[in-house]
Amino acid sequence: MKRTMVAKFGMASNPGGPDDLEQVLDRVMAELERLGNVEDPDLTASLAKGEVTIMLTVEGVDPLDAAGTGLAAIRTAFHASGVATPKWPTFTGSELVDLVDA
Repeated sequence: MKRTMVAKFGMASNPGGPDDLEQVLDRVMAELERLGNVEDPDLTASLAKGEVTIMLTVEGVDPLDAAGTGLAAIRTAFHASGVATPKWPTFTGSELVDLVDA
């Protein structure tokens, strides 16, 4: 079943400022669009606050499976964009994401 998830993140301070963060997020969005297991990715951000919201649709046998797939895709996109994720949260349930039927 296809499910749409929304994940919200805070980005660590970026020495290049908001303009550099915007370029990084542009690369993240481009990587999300390249992933074969992701549909309809969308990214919004408050650059000054370093807050990022990513919405995408993925397949999953249940909501938790879809959330794991979606978070893995998001992390893959960050890594492909050159962003390290050393403090990536451990997925423990829907406290990290909102899931709806696609």
